[in-house]
Amino acid sequence: MTGIAQGPSGMEAWLLHRPSGATRVLGIGQQLDAAVFSGATGEAAEFTQSGLRFIVAVGATMDQ
Repeated sequence: MTGIAQGPSGMEAWLLHRPSGATRVLGIGQQLDAAVFSGATGEAAEFTQSGLRFIVAVGATMDQ
């Protein structure tokens, strides 16, 4: 995850797929694969997947 920002529609999570260079911006309620972006606090984004909640810090990867 490269960043978190307040966008025109609310909080956004900015993502980069390092191997391909592809980028993605998710708004609240949008998903990447089965993980749904549900919010952000400080320098971390919150996702839910299969009823579980997990936090991804800016600079970390989704699989860490």
